[in-house]
Amino acid sequence: MVRDIKFDLVFVDDVDAILRASKNIDRILQMLGYDEEILAKTYELIKAKFTIAFRKNDKELSKKIEELQKEVDEYKRTHRTGQIIVSTATGRAYGIRVKLFRELMGFD
Repeated sequence: MVRDIKFDLVFVDDVDAILRASKNIDRILQMLGYDEEILAKTYELIKAKFTIAFRKNDKELSKKIEELQKEVDEYKRTHRTGQIIVSTATGRAYGIRVKLFRELMGFD
């Protein structure tokens, strides 16, 4: 399967079409070397960060965010992943799943 092949570089000509389905985001990140487990943890981290904005004094949630962030950072340090180049006419990104790019690759 394509998801089992790891690419050093992925070029996406029409990123708007890719971003319409959240499963496409996962597929691209898997092709770049991110496994399903780290994608799930990163997604959980994103949701927790969103939630903490409304519950600022939630120490348990803050601790969870800190632990998840450490796991994600450790994965990025210890695993070789590819790069992505995107091209878009509008640059419109919708949904929470697209935030995986920010957390894992450092861009919006």
